Amino acid sequence: MKDVQEIRIQYVFFGDVNRATNLIESEEGSLSLIDNDDILNQNVSATTKEIVMHYRLFKGRSTEKVFVGAMKSNRGEPQISWSLLEDWEEAEQG
Repeated sequence: MKDVQEIRIQYVFFGDVNRATNLIESEEGSLSLIDNDDILNQNVSATTKEIVMHYRLFKGRSTEKVFVGAMKSNRGEPQISWSLLEDWEEAEQG
């Protein structure tokens, strides 16, 4: 049972990787390459599903911007509020 005060931080990166890449094991577990079209068919967390949907539907590969999201429950369903991660001083000038 997870602690109700638990905070999870998850980093997800998207990219093009050569299939011949040599994957190594670590203390974190096994790394595997999954086709973008097959991610939602995997046994992944609600967080990962929401991240993939955001990537596909809203921004995709057409941006170099970085987004952060905070997940909450909306009537028992996962919901992420997304924000653009930017330097506030640069954003103020732009």
